[in-house]
Amino acid sequence: MSASPLKGIRIIAVEHFVAGPYGSMLLADWGAEVIRIERPGVGDAMRVAGFTGKEGQGVPLVYLICNRNKKSVTLNLKSEQGRAMFIDLIRDADILWENLAPDVLTGMGLDFDALKKINPRIIYASVSGFGHDDLFSGPLADRPALDFIAQAMSGLMWGPTFGEKPMWLGLPITDTVTGIMAALGVMGALRERDRTGEAQRVDLSLYDVSAVLNEKNIAFQAITGRKPRGMSEMTNQLGVFKASDGYVVIGVVNNVAWPRFCEAIGRPELGNDPDLATLKLRADRFEAVVKPAVDAWTAAHTGEEVVGKLLAMGMAAGPVQTQEQVLNCPQLNARDMFVKFDTEYGEITSVGNPMKLGSERYPATQPPALGENTDEVLRDLLKLSDAEIGRMRDQGVI
Repeated sequence: MSASPLKGIRIIAVEHFVAGPYGSMLLADWGAEVIRIERPGVGDAMRVAGFTGKEGQGVPLVYLICNRNKKSVTLNLKSEQGRAMFIDLIRDADILWENLAPDVLTGMGLDFDALKKINPRIIYASVSGFGHDDLFSGPLADRPALDFIAQAMSGLMWGPTFGEKPMWLGLPITDTVTGIMAALGVMGALRERDRTGEAQRVDLSLYDVSAVLNEKNIAFQAITGRKPRGMSEMTNQLGVFKASDGYVVIGVVNNVAWPRFCEAIGRPELGNDPDLATLKLRADRFEAVVKPAVDAWTAAHTGEEVVGKLLAMGMAAGPVQTQEQVLNCPQLNARDMFVKFDTEYGEITSVGNPMKLGSERYPATQPPALGENTDEVLRDLLKLSDAEIGRMRDQGVI
Protein backbone atom coordinates (compact mmCIF):
# COMPACT_ATOMS: atom_id res chain seq x y z
CA MET A 1 0.00 0.00 0.00
CA SER A 2 1.24 3.48 -0.85
CA ALA A 3 2.16 5.83 1.99
CA SER A 4 0.93 8.77 -0.14
CA PRO A 5 -2.87 8.46 -0.20
CA LEU A 6 -3.26 12.24 -0.51
CA LYS A 7 -1.00 12.64 -3.52
CA GLY A 8 -2.68 15.13 -5.85
CA ILE A 9 -4.50 16.93 -3.00
CA ARG A 10 -3.52 20.59 -2.71
CA ILE A 11 -3.85 22.44 0.60
CA ILE A 12 -3.55 26.21 0.96
CA ALA A 13 -2.56 26.73 4.59
CA VAL A 14 -2.80 30.04 6.44
CA GLU A 15 -1.40 28.84 9.74
CA HIS A 16 0.80 29.71 12.69
CA PHE A 17 1.90 28.45 16.10
CA VAL A 18 1.39 24.67 16.66
CA ALA A 19 -2.12 23.26 16.21
CA GLY A 20 -2.59 24.27 12.57
CA PRO A 21 0.95 23.49 11.37
CA TYR A 22 1.06 20.13 13.15
CA GLY A 23 -2.20 18.91 11.60
CA SER A 24 -1.32 20.00 8.07
CA MET A 25 2.11 18.38 8.45
CA LEU A 26 0.43 15.01 9.00
CA LEU A 27 -1.48 15.54 5.74
CA ALA A 28 1.77 16.54 4.01
CA ASP A 29 3.35 13.31 5.28
CA TRP A 30 0.58 11.48 3.44
CA GLY A 31 1.50 13.18 0.18
CA ALA A 32 -0.68 16.29 0.11
CA GLU A 33 0.90 19.41 -1.37
CA VAL A 34 0.76 21.89 1.52
CA ILE A 35 1.44 25.50 0.49
CA ARG A 36 1.87 27.80 3.49
CA ILE A 37 0.77 31.42 2.93
CA GLU A 38 2.93 33.68 5.12
CA ARG A 39 3.35 37.40 5.67
CA PRO A 40 6.17 38.90 3.59
CA GLY A 41 9.25 39.52 5.69
CA VAL A 42 7.64 38.15 8.86
CA GLY A 43 6.07 34.75 8.30
CA ASP A 44 4.63 32.43 10.90
CA ALA A 45 4.92 33.75 14.46
CA MET A 46 6.71 30.53 15.42
CA ARG A 47 9.60 31.44 13.11
CA VAL A 48 10.69 33.97 15.73
CA ALA A 49 9.28 32.60 19.02
CA GLY A 50 10.61 29.84 21.21
CA PHE A 51 13.81 27.92 21.83
CA THR A 52 16.47 27.87 19.12
CA GLY A 53 19.61 25.80 18.83
CA LYS A 54 21.89 28.82 18.51
CA GLU A 55 21.45 30.74 21.77
CA GLY A 56 18.64 32.94 20.54
CA GLN A 57 19.59 32.92 16.86
CA GLY A 58 18.12 30.88 14.05
CA VAL A 59 14.70 29.34 13.45
CA PRO A 60 12.98 28.05 16.62
CA LEU A 61 12.80 24.28 16.93
CA VAL A 62 8.99 24.30 17.34
CA TYR A 63 8.67 25.66 13.81
CA LEU A 64 11.04 23.01 12.46
CA ILE A 65 9.24 20.06 14.02
CA CYS A 66 5.76 21.13 12.79
CA ASN A 67 6.46 22.04 9.17
CA ARG A 68 8.30 19.29 7.31
CA ASN A 69 7.25 18.40 3.75
CA LYS A 70 5.65 21.82 3.05
CA LYS A 71 6.13 24.82 0.77
CA SER A 72 6.20 28.49 1.77
CA VAL A 73 4.77 31.38 -0.25
CA THR A 74 4.81 34.96 1.01
CA LEU A 75 1.65 36.89 0.19
CA ASN A 76 0.22 40.09 1.68
CA LEU A 77 -3.46 39.28 2.17
CA LYS A 78 -4.14 42.85 3.30
CA SER A 79 -3.40 44.13 -0.19
CA GLU A 80 -6.03 43.96 -2.92
CA GLN A 81 -3.65 42.20 -5.29
CA GLY A 82 -2.54 39.77 -2.59
CA ARG A 83 -6.14 38.76 -1.86
CA ALA A 84 -6.82 38.36 -5.57
CA MET A 85 -3.84 36.02 -5.94
CA PHE A 86 -4.95 34.10 -2.84
CA ILE A 87 -8.38 33.60 -4.40
CA ASP A 88 -6.73 32.39 -7.61
CA LEU A 89 -4.84 29.79 -5.58
CA ILE A 90 -8.10 28.69 -3.93
CA ARG A 91 -9.80 28.14 -7.31
CA ASP A 92 -7.82 24.97 -7.95
CA ALA A 93 -7.16 23.91 -4.36
CA ASP A 94 -8.82 21.07 -2.51
CA ILE A 95 -8.53 22.42 1.02
CA LEU A 96 -8.20 25.79 2.72
CA TRP A 97 -6.59 25.10 6.09
CA GLU A 98 -6.43 27.98 8.57
CA ASN A 99 -5.91 28.55 12.28
CA LEU A 100 -6.11 32.31 12.57
CA ALA A 101 -8.52 34.12 14.89
CA PRO A 102 -12.10 33.58 13.62
CA ASP A 103 -12.53 37.17 12.44
CA VAL A 104 -9.33 37.45 10.37
CA LEU A 105 -10.23 35.76 7.07
CA THR A 106 -13.91 36.56 7.58
CA GLY A 107 -13.01 40.23 7.89
CA MET A 108 -11.22 40.02 4.53
CA GLY A 109 -14.29 38.55 2.86
CA LEU A 110 -12.64 35.13 2.72
CA ASP A 111 -15.15 33.12 4.73
CA PHE A 112 -16.60 29.73 3.76
CA ASP A 113 -19.67 31.11 2.00
CA ALA A 114 -17.53 33.39 -0.15
CA LEU A 115 -14.90 30.80 -1.05
CA LYS A 116 -17.33 28.00 -1.90
CA LYS A 117 -18.78 30.29 -4.57
CA ILE A 118 -15.30 30.54 -6.05
CA ASN A 119 -14.55 26.83 -5.62
CA PRO A 120 -17.73 24.74 -5.12
CA ARG A 121 -15.60 21.74 -4.03
CA ILE A 122 -13.42 23.51 -1.46
CA ILE A 123 -12.98 22.03 2.00
CA TYR A 124 -12.65 24.90 4.47
CA ALA A 125 -10.96 23.68 7.65
CA SER A 126 -10.54 25.97 10.66
CA VAL A 127 -8.75 25.54 13.98
CA SER A 128 -9.30 28.19 16.67
CA GLY A 129 -9.49 28.60 20.41
CA PHE A 130 -13.25 28.41 20.84
CA GLY A 131 -14.61 27.61 17.37
CA HIS A 132 -16.23 29.69 14.64
CA ASP A 133 -19.80 30.90 14.89
CA ASP A 134 -20.98 29.87 11.42
CA LEU A 135 -21.68 26.30 12.57
CA PHE A 136 -22.10 26.28 16.35
CA SER A 137 -22.09 29.73 17.89
CA GLY A 138 -20.79 30.02 21.47
CA PRO A 139 -20.42 33.07 23.74
CA LEU A 140 -16.61 32.76 23.87
CA ALA A 141 -15.99 32.57 20.12
CA ASP A 142 -14.19 35.92 19.96
CA ARG A 143 -11.71 35.18 22.74
CA PRO A 144 -8.07 34.51 21.93
CA ALA A 145 -6.73 31.19 23.20
CA LEU A 146 -3.53 29.23 23.53
CA ASP A 147 -2.91 25.62 24.50
CA PHE A 148 -2.49 26.30 28.22
CA ILE A 149 -5.66 28.42 28.32
CA ALA A 150 -7.65 25.50 26.89
CA GLN A 151 -6.00 23.14 29.39
CA ALA A 152 -6.96 25.47 32.24
CA MET A 153 -10.56 26.07 31.20
CA SER A 154 -11.27 22.40 30.47
CA GLY A 155 -10.11 21.27 33.90
CA LEU A 156 -7.12 19.37 32.56
CA MET A 157 -4.78 21.32 34.84
CA TRP A 158 -6.35 19.70 37.92
CA GLY A 159 -5.53 16.22 36.62
CA PRO A 160 -1.87 15.81 37.64
CA THR A 161 -2.56 16.85 41.26
CA PHE A 162 -6.17 15.61 41.58
CA GLY A 163 -7.45 18.96 42.75
CA GLU A 164 -4.63 20.12 45.03
CA LYS A 165 -3.47 22.89 42.71
CA PRO A 166 -3.67 23.53 38.95
CA MET A 167 -0.67 22.47 36.90
CA TRP A 168 0.08 22.77 33.18
CA LEU A 169 0.70 19.32 31.73
CA GLY A 170 4.14 20.41 30.56
CA LEU A 171 3.59 20.07 26.81
CA PRO A 172 1.13 21.49 24.26
CA ILE A 173 -1.02 18.37 24.19
CA THR A 174 -4.21 20.27 23.29
CA ASP A 175 -2.49 21.93 20.31
CA THR A 176 -1.15 18.60 19.08
CA VAL A 177 -4.36 16.60 19.48
CA THR A 178 -6.44 19.40 17.93
CA GLY A 179 -4.15 19.27 14.89
CA ILE A 180 -4.63 15.50 14.69
CA MET A 181 -8.41 15.80 14.99
CA ALA A 182 -8.48 18.54 12.36
CA ALA A 183 -6.59 16.23 9.99
CA LEU A 184 -9.12 13.49 10.76
CA GLY A 185 -11.96 15.93 10.08
CA VAL A 186 -10.43 16.82 6.72
CA MET A 187 -10.19 13.14 5.79
CA GLY A 188 -13.89 12.75 6.56
CA ALA A 189 -14.68 15.89 4.57
CA LEU A 190 -12.72 14.58 1.58
CA ARG A 191 -14.76 11.37 1.69
CA GLU A 192 -18.02 13.33 1.90
CA ARG A 193 -16.97 15.59 -0.96
CA ASP A 194 -16.18 12.55 -3.07
CA ARG A 195 -19.69 11.29 -2.34
CA THR A 196 -21.62 14.54 -2.89
CA GLY A 197 -19.27 16.74 -4.94
CA GLU A 198 -20.04 19.64 -2.60
CA ALA A 199 -17.89 21.99 -0.51
CA GLN A 200 -17.40 21.01 3.13
CA ARG A 201 -16.82 22.88 6.39
CA VAL A 202 -14.57 21.56 9.19
CA ASP A 203 -14.31 23.44 12.49
CA LEU A 204 -12.07 22.48 15.43
CA SER A 205 -11.78 24.24 18.80
CA LEU A 206 -8.88 23.89 21.23
CA TYR A 207 -11.33 24.18 24.12
CA ASP A 208 -13.58 21.42 22.72
CA VAL A 209 -10.62 19.08 22.24
CA SER A 210 -9.22 19.85 25.68
CA ALA A 211 -12.59 18.88 27.18
CA VAL A 212 -12.40 15.59 25.27
CA LEU A 213 -8.95 14.96 26.73
CA ASN A 214 -10.41 15.50 30.19
CA GLU A 215 -13.52 13.42 29.52
CA LYS A 216 -12.84 10.75 32.15
CA ASN A 217 -12.51 13.26 34.97
CA ILE A 218 -15.57 15.17 33.73
CA ALA A 219 -17.62 11.96 33.58
CA PHE A 220 -16.41 10.97 37.06
CA GLN A 221 -17.55 14.33 38.42
CA ALA A 222 -20.92 14.06 36.67
CA ILE A 223 -21.58 10.55 38.00
CA THR A 224 -20.21 10.81 41.54
CA GLY A 225 -20.53 14.52 42.26
CA ARG A 226 -16.89 14.80 43.34
CA LYS A 227 -13.39 14.93 41.90
CA PRO A 228 -11.25 11.75 41.84
CA ARG A 229 -8.92 11.28 44.80
CA GLY A 230 -6.00 9.79 42.91
CA MET A 231 -4.84 7.85 39.89
CA SER A 232 -5.74 4.49 41.40
CA GLU A 233 -9.39 5.52 41.65
CA MET A 234 -9.43 7.20 38.26
CA THR A 235 -7.63 4.81 35.93
CA ASN A 236 -7.62 1.26 37.41
CA GLN A 237 -3.84 1.59 37.56
CA LEU A 238 -1.72 1.42 40.68
CA GLY A 239 0.54 4.23 39.54
CA VAL A 240 4.19 5.27 39.53
CA PHE A 241 6.68 3.77 41.98
CA LYS A 242 10.39 4.24 42.67
CA ALA A 243 12.68 1.33 41.96
CA SER A 244 16.27 1.21 43.19
CA ASP A 245 17.54 2.83 39.97
CA GLY A 246 14.61 4.85 38.63
CA TYR A 247 10.85 4.83 38.31
CA VAL A 248 8.33 2.30 37.00
CA VAL A 249 4.63 2.37 36.31
CA ILE A 250 2.48 -0.61 37.30
CA GLY A 251 -1.08 -1.46 36.38
CA VAL A 252 -3.49 -3.91 37.96
CA VAL A 253 -6.41 -3.70 35.59
CA ASN A 254 -8.97 -5.97 37.24
CA ASN A 255 -9.84 -7.84 40.42
CA VAL A 256 -8.65 -11.19 39.03
CA ALA A 257 -5.12 -9.85 38.60
CA TRP A 258 -4.93 -8.42 42.12
CA PRO A 259 -4.11 -11.69 43.99
CA ARG A 260 -1.45 -12.57 41.39
CA PHE A 261 0.12 -9.16 41.82
CA CYS A 262 0.21 -9.58 45.60
CA GLU A 263 1.97 -12.93 45.15
CA ALA A 264 4.53 -11.23 42.91
CA ILE A 265 5.41 -8.60 45.51
CA GLY A 266 5.60 -11.12 48.35
CA ARG A 267 2.41 -9.98 50.08
CA PRO A 268 -0.11 -12.78 49.33
CA GLU A 269 -2.19 -11.87 52.38
CA LEU A 270 -3.22 -8.62 50.68
CA GLY A 271 -4.65 -10.61 47.81
CA ASN A 272 -6.97 -12.41 50.23
CA ASP A 273 -7.97 -9.31 52.19
CA PRO A 274 -11.73 -8.68 51.68
CA ASP A 275 -11.12 -4.97 52.34
CA LEU A 276 -8.99 -4.87 49.15
CA ALA A 277 -11.11 -7.11 46.94
CA THR A 278 -12.37 -4.45 44.51
CA LEU A 279 -10.93 -1.48 42.65
CA LYS A 280 -12.95 0.91 44.78
CA LEU A 281 -11.82 -0.68 48.04
CA ARG A 282 -8.20 -0.58 46.94
CA ALA A 283 -8.60 3.07 45.98
CA ASP A 284 -10.05 3.80 49.42
CA ARG A 285 -7.05 2.18 51.15
CA PHE A 286 -4.43 3.04 48.55
CA GLU A 287 -2.38 5.52 50.58
CA ALA A 288 -2.67 3.63 53.86
CA VAL A 289 -2.12 0.03 52.72
CA VAL A 290 -1.52 -0.56 49.00
CA LYS A 291 1.08 2.09 48.23
CA PRO A 292 3.40 1.33 51.17
CA ALA A 293 3.42 -2.38 50.25
CA VAL A 294 4.26 -1.70 46.61
CA ASP A 295 6.82 0.98 47.50
CA ALA A 296 8.71 -1.46 49.72
CA TRP A 297 8.89 -4.08 46.98
CA THR A 298 9.91 -1.82 44.11
CA ALA A 299 12.56 -0.03 46.20
CA ALA A 300 14.32 -3.37 46.74
CA HIS A 301 14.60 -4.11 43.01
CA THR A 302 15.86 -2.46 39.86
CA GLY A 303 13.35 -1.17 37.37
CA GLU A 304 14.31 -3.93 34.94
CA GLU A 305 13.68 -6.58 37.63
CA VAL A 306 10.28 -5.11 38.55
CA VAL A 307 9.09 -4.81 34.97
CA GLY A 308 10.55 -8.17 33.93
CA LYS A 309 8.84 -10.09 36.73
CA LEU A 310 5.45 -8.51 36.17
CA LEU A 311 5.58 -8.91 32.39
CA ALA A 312 6.50 -12.58 32.84
CA MET A 313 3.29 -12.97 34.84
CA GLY A 314 1.24 -11.32 32.10
CA MET A 315 0.78 -8.06 34.01
CA ALA A 316 1.13 -4.47 32.82
CA ALA A 317 4.30 -2.60 33.76
CA GLY A 318 6.90 -0.39 32.14
CA PRO A 319 9.81 1.92 32.88
CA VAL A 320 9.39 5.68 33.21
CA GLN A 321 11.85 6.67 30.49
CA THR A 322 13.85 9.83 29.98
CA GLN A 323 13.82 11.68 26.66
CA GLU A 324 17.24 10.19 25.89
CA GLN A 325 15.92 6.68 26.48
CA VAL A 326 12.94 7.41 24.24
CA LEU A 327 15.24 8.52 21.40
CA ASN A 328 17.17 5.27 21.72
CA CYS A 329 14.14 3.03 22.27
CA PRO A 330 14.40 0.01 19.93
CA GLN A 331 10.60 -0.25 19.71
CA LEU A 332 10.09 3.32 18.48
CA ASN A 333 13.03 3.04 16.08
CA ALA A 334 11.70 -0.23 14.69
CA ARG A 335 8.34 1.50 14.18
CA ASP A 336 10.03 4.25 12.12
CA MET A 337 8.93 6.87 14.64
CA PHE A 338 11.89 9.21 14.15
CA VAL A 339 12.65 11.23 11.03
CA LYS A 340 15.82 13.14 10.24
CA PHE A 341 16.27 16.15 7.99
CA ASP A 342 18.86 18.85 7.38
CA THR A 343 18.43 22.31 8.90
CA GLU A 344 20.62 25.32 9.66
CA TYR A 345 21.63 23.41 12.80
CA GLY A 346 22.71 20.40 10.77
CA GLU A 347 20.73 17.19 10.78
CA ILE A 348 18.03 17.07 13.44
CA THR A 349 15.79 14.27 14.67
CA SER A 350 12.05 14.76 15.07
CA VAL A 351 9.20 12.44 16.01
CA GLY A 352 7.57 11.04 12.89
CA ASN A 353 4.03 10.21 11.82
CA PRO A 354 2.34 7.51 13.96
CA MET A 355 -0.30 6.69 11.32
CA LYS A 356 1.15 3.79 9.35
CA LEU A 357 -0.13 2.91 5.89
CA GLY A 358 1.53 -0.25 4.64
CA SER A 359 5.25 -0.65 5.19
CA GLU A 360 6.52 2.36 3.24
CA ARG A 361 8.48 5.00 5.12
CA TYR A 362 7.32 8.60 5.13
CA PRO A 363 9.57 11.18 3.47
CA ALA A 364 10.91 14.09 5.51
CA THR A 365 12.02 17.23 3.72
CA GLN A 366 13.23 20.15 5.80
CA PRO A 367 10.70 22.87 6.66
CA PRO A 368 10.72 25.66 4.06
CA ALA A 369 12.51 28.94 4.54
CA LEU A 370 10.22 31.96 4.51
CA GLY A 371 8.98 32.45 0.95
CA GLU A 372 11.23 29.69 -0.38
CA ASN A 373 8.61 28.54 -2.91
CA THR A 374 6.98 31.86 -3.79
CA ASP A 375 8.38 32.17 -7.31
CA GLU A 376 7.84 28.47 -8.07
CA VAL A 377 4.18 28.47 -6.99
CA LEU A 378 3.25 31.77 -8.66
CA ARG A 379 4.99 30.73 -11.85
CA ASP A 380 3.62 27.17 -12.00
CA LEU A 381 0.13 27.60 -10.55
CA LEU A 382 -0.80 31.18 -11.43
CA LYS A 383 1.25 31.33 -14.65
CA LEU A 384 2.89 34.63 -13.72
CA SER A 385 6.05 35.78 -15.50
CA ASP A 386 9.31 36.51 -13.73
CA ALA A 387 8.79 40.19 -14.52
CA GLU A 388 5.33 40.19 -12.89
CA ILE A 389 6.68 38.37 -9.85
CA GLY A 390 9.50 40.89 -9.55
CA ARG A 391 7.10 43.85 -9.70
CA MET A 392 4.92 42.38 -6.96
CA ARG A 393 7.96 41.80 -4.77
CA ASP A 394 8.95 45.44 -5.24
CA GLN A 395 5.42 46.53 -4.27
CA GLY A 396 5.42 44.38 -1.10
CA VAL A 397 2.63 42.09 -2.34
CA ILE A 398 4.86 39.04 -1.94
